[in-house]
Amino acid sequence: MRITRSTIKKVFGFVFFAGIACIISYAQTLNFRGIPFEASPQDVIAKLGEPNEKHTNEEFKGRMLGDQLYKYNGLIVAGYSAGTEIEFENGKMIGAAYYFSSLSEQNIADIEKLRIYVNTYTDLLDKLTKLYGNANINNELESLGEGPISWLLGAEIEKNAPYKAIWDYGGGRVIQILKYENEKWALGLVYVSPEVKGKMDSAETEKKGNTEGL
Repeated sequence: MRITRSTIKKVFGFVFFAGIACIISYAQTLNFRGIPFEASPQDVIAKLGEPNEKHTNEEFKGRMLGDQLYKYNGLIVAGYSAGTEIEFENGKMIGAAYYFSSLSEQNIADIEKLRIYVNTYTDLLDKLTKLYGNANINNELESLGEGPISWLLGAEIEKNAPYKAIWDYGGGRVIQILKYENEKWALGLVYVSPEVKGKMDSAETEKKGNTEGL
């Protein structure tokens, strides 16, 4: 068969666009700290080192999604120190979470704790938006900057909590949440695998369709 210049162009074009498609597909696949979902515990240890703690679902009396949990202390996330939990099921990573519980352990005024948590939440929100696009947000929240905060504004922010942003990305889901419970702030960032996201979506659909007792 005679190979013409037209044939070469077609082949080159196919290879070029196929390569671009693969790059886009890879870039749009959600992972956790560069670790793909369904990675094994050994894969995670190779990337992050030995965890500070290991637990099983039996220890948590069935409250875990998976059957095994690794805890890491002091990992740096976008410039902040965070505790980290990674869950596995049947030897595959299915979810992970950051907990920014050390943001305001120091003895400071409550209004300054409010500032730290709100400013951290909005800073992470901006960074995550640049990575994953616009989020589905339940309550808008703006940075408090460095200026004075009125008691009235602080009370309004507390009343409107929790604040949540959700990104559906690369088949999985990222959830950022800022809570105020029992006069304490808590900030978390959760990553879930496509499998867990599917279960969450099914549960939400079933809940919306449940009219029992109406």
